[in-house]
Amino acid sequence: MAGFLFADIPGLLESAGPAARGLYVITTDVPRSALPLNAAGRRFSRAVGASDTPLYGVLEAGQAAQLVLDAIARSDGTRASVLEELRASEVENGLLGSFGFDRNGDITTAVVSILRVTGSTPPGAGLSSSFQGAVLDRVIKVPASLVD
Repeated sequence: MAGFLFADIPGLLESAGPAARGLYVITTDVPRSALPLNAAGRRFSRAVGASDTPLYGVLEAGQAAQLVLDAIARSDGTRASVLEELRASEVENGLLGSFGFDRNGDITTAVVSILRVTGSTPPGAGLSSSFQGAVLDRVIKVPASLVD
């Protein structure tokens, strides 16, 4: 098993060749096809490119912008109030699904992808160009108990 630094699957296959096959790679870049996107998230995803286009935080940035604007609207206008409202945010059916934040400001429940390097990716798998040569093995929800 390898970390996200190995998530450039084409580069990994070029460097390691067939020896890379069978390697599991963990990444926080969850393929759009595996995200619990609502209708707005799906529209936003389509607007920024085809499913094989790497997004690298675009959906997260869109969700963050929405969170900040909502926190400002609920605040009394001070920075402290905006931060308090942001920390207390609970998102229901947002661009990235439903989530909140823990005491450290980390998203709950976080998800990670586990890719398995196979040497090829089936057509229509919904994986970005960075993940070509692998298949999505699973998406894991990280329990909040592991964060503390």
